[in-house]
Amino acid sequence: FEHMKAGTWTGDVTGINGETSTITVPVMQSEDNGKWYLGDLERRIAIADFATAAYQEEHPLVLECRENNEGWDSEDLFFYYNYIRTYDFYADMGWMGPDGEGTDVIILKDLCTEDGIFLDNACSIGKVENWEMFGYNGVMQDGTPLGLGQALDVIAHEFTHAVTATVMDNNLYENDLGAINESMSDIMGNLVEQICDATEDTGWNLGENTGSVIRCMSVPSLYEQPEFVWDMNYGPHTDNPTTANDRGGVHFNSSLLNKIAAKLCIEKGMSEEEAAFFWMAAAFGLTPGADYSEMEPLLSWAMEVSGTTKYQEGLSELIRETDINRRTLPETLPEGRKLVRLDISGNDALQDPGWVLFGYQFDTDLLKLYLKRGREILREMSENPEDLMALVKTGEELSDLLGMERTRRLLEKLDTADEDQVVESFTREFVEAAGRLFTYCISWEEDGTRQIPMVLKDRNALYLLLNVRNSGTEPGGAAILLGDRWYDISGILEVSLKTMDGEFSGEVPEEALEEIFKAAADKVLEIAEDKISVQLDKIRKFDLKDFALKKLEQAEDAVVGRIRKAGDLLLGEKSAEGHEAGEAVENPETAETKEPAAEKPAASEAEYLPTAGLENVKLLPEKE
Repeated sequence: FEHMKAGTWTGDVTGINGETSTITVPVMQSEDNGKWYLGDLERRIAIADFATAAYQEEHPLVLECRENNEGWDSEDLFFYYNYIRTYDFYADMGWMGPDGEGTDVIILKDLCTEDGIFLDNACSIGKVENWEMFGYNGVMQDGTPLGLGQALDVIAHEFTHAVTATVMDNNLYENDLGAINESMSDIMGNLVEQICDATEDTGWNLGENTGSVIRCMSVPSLYEQPEFVWDMNYGPHTDNPTTANDRGGVHFNSSLLNKIAAKLCIEKGMSEEEAAFFWMAAAFGLTPGADYSEMEPLLSWAMEVSGTTKYQEGLSELIRETDINRRTLPETLPEGRKLVRLDISGNDALQDPGWVLFGYQFDTDLLKLYLKRGREILREMSENPEDLMALVKTGEELSDLLGMERTRRLLEKLDTADEDQVVESFTREFVEAAGRLFTYCISWEEDGTRQIPMVLKDRNALYLLLNVRNSGTEPGGAAILLGDRWYDISGILEVSLKTMDGEFSGEVPEEALEEIFKAAADKVLEIAEDKISVQLDKIRKFDLKDFALKKLEQAEDAVVGRIRKAGDLLLGEKSAEGHEAGEAVENPETAETKEPAAEKPAASEAEYLPTAGLENVKLLPEKE
């Protein structure tokens, strides 16, 4: 910052949503060479290149500069602008800079691996040689903008990591404490964004301004996070925190405190400004070994300090709802859930902490709903294309089909978009929402048990054991459960993930592959017969795609092409009559209505997964 004089840059930047805005940011001009730099003399912030600082000898800081004060990269400008907004937000609360002491800041752009592969991420690097350092990447490898700099909540999330690192002191980034750390960043990130009026989101989503939501704080299950302790995707505590087990679920279990924060404002009436002071007080009260069981008294104390005790009753209700005081399994699980366990005590190779268990499931009830609603909307599109706008504006059918947030985004386009754009947007939103058909759960060894517990939906699942090493970059082994037996597929995994400079020297016997694929086929047939055999006769009798396409031919030439694409994407080749998700389904062959399953004991009636074949699972040799 020496030999620099202050200036400003004002200009237009275009976001990934196509909208243009005018911003002003501070810049610096060198008194020695006359060049301009993206830097702020007042706040002592500068932008530099990540690769040279991280990987070159002596780690030089190469500042972002131009011969003239023009031609700055839009993604850099977005990140820089929103970082300053975050800095000023905390300064207004009396906290100067990331560490509260006004330490100089370096923002390292183009976050990448040593071989130049861009990373889709933003991060707080920490304090390095008296600099507070942050990193981010603005584009994908092909130059497509990521939009991270346009998400004020993401930037404030990373800034808050530096705040909590200071106030929590020697934070153990694992299990509950790591989850609380992540949650504090999510909470303050959302509050900064809302108070700065930088979002129209009302659902407390994270990253929505990038065009892709990362987490939903008000309804965590929308993005594979638990709503309460021992919900689906709740991460058990571990004695061996690794990247593979998310260091004990820090990015999964953060949803518990997130949900409390979001609902205090959405349902209990706490304002965003009140929430900011309340959660800052809570952050200052955290200790290095805090866990969720300590949060109730801590949060009650924070309410007293911040003058928000009128929300104490609401806080107590949300603590009961999320069940954050619990560590042991509950006596019962919610309707439609089951507990499975995998005993890994019989194989020395499975003692490696890099093993995690995945359970993959397909939501047939939601599929039926999608097919039914998709068919109805396509029929309206084909028969009455001139009424398309009115159909979309109804919103109610779409909100069930796409979810409220996607519906909101789609409805926002109506004032400026023509019918072609609406059809295209509907198709894109529908396909993205269809990802909810496929769900997965992940779990790992619970501390001191040599067992992996997992709560998931009470339906068939495909189970995969995966071992990863070196921060998730190197496969350590894999096995798949097919029928009643585990099959070691580590060799196949190594073949599929091998790098250009390494060759696979192992061998997978052909008969082993045949056995694996035969077992896989049997499992698929079992699931299909169990879940959708009732629909087969209907599918044969009613070729929905042919019907839909005949109707589509009646539509106007301007929209028929896009609608036909929508029909292919939504319906595939065949479809079937559907039912509302969650309603009782009548079996036409027996004319009996299936009643929803009642609550079931959890700990005493866990389903133990087969262990046959686990004795053959091996770890791949580590790379030199």
